[in-house]
Amino acid sequence: MNMAEETELGTRFADSVDEYTVKNLKRREKSRSGSQITSLLIRSFIIAFCICLMGYSAFRICSKMFEDKQAEEIYEDLRVDEDYYITVLHATNLKEPNAMPTVLEMLDADGEYEDYMPSDIIAPDKAQHYATYYRNYIEKSADYKDMYGWIFMSDTDINYPLMKGRDNDFYLDHNYKGDPSRSGSIFADCSILDNYYSNYNMVIYGHNMRDGSMFNTLKSWCNDASVKTLAQTTQIEIYTREGVYIYDIFSFYVDDSNEFARTVFSSESDYKKFLKKIAKKSNVKTNREYNSQSRICTLITCTNGSNVDSRYVVHGILNQFIPFDPEV
Repeated sequence: MNMAEETELGTRFADSVDEYTVKNLKRREKSRSGSQITSLLIRSFIIAFCICLMGYSAFRICSKMFEDKQAEEIYEDLRVDEDYYITVLHATNLKEPNAMPTVLEMLDADGEYEDYMPSDIIAPDKAQHYATYYRNYIEKSADYKDMYGWIFMSDTDINYPLMKGRDNDFYLDHNYKGDPSRSGSIFADCSILDNYYSNYNMVIYGHNMRDGSMFNTLKSWCNDASVKTLAQTTQIEIYTREGVYIYDIFSFYVDDSNEFARTVFSSESDYKKFLKKIAKKSNVKTNREYNSQSRICTLITCTNGSNVDSRYVVHGILNQFIPFDPEV
């Protein structure tokens, strides 16, 4: 190959290199620009999605908080107006407290309790309290056929109508008016007998709401640093048409067996074994005396923990019954 040919070949090669480099650079710039646009679009989509998700979550949280607040305000309409009831207290006949009669005595008495031996004298402020809550329950229950009673627990915020439906599902997500509600109601087990005193174990359910309503303070009570003292002083009051049943704390614990919800017992011996078992489970020994004729109430709520079957359980043992006359 002569010099001229080598020069021409070198020139053509240089030109091709220059041409390739320019085209390649333009193609690379176009590709890079497209990649940047795609990346920007993806990032923008992710950011927009996260913002929407956060906004939706915030909306749901606020909606639930607002719904729970409304649900609790509905119950406020039912609660005692202390100032009002002080002025009308004379209309309620608080009879002298009596020692709890046996079932046979209850049947023989036919609702007349005056002949039974009186127990400890009620302090005036407690008499005021019992009469006020009783009258409130009698007045409010007239409009709601499923209102079985009223429950009040000292040292907690538990102060609600006690409902009883045809099953254990309805009042899980309905309020006392029968309207849908995430908070539901405090309700008695559907297997409970209409005759209150005939029930050996009055089983009562309520949600553990994070806003502090319903049975949430049952959890707080169980975990209180001074619960040993509270177990000796806290009382559960259940108001019915015939009067108020007053319970001392018998036992409390966390459990997932559901044995605590038994309402039917095969014999007195079977029931006494049940009492012995739940007394043994208690986080604090209350040393309450019991026998085969004892009556208890059982308050139950979820722990909201990883074990979906786990429940806070508080048992009260009946200490006193105070009869009222709803017609006076």
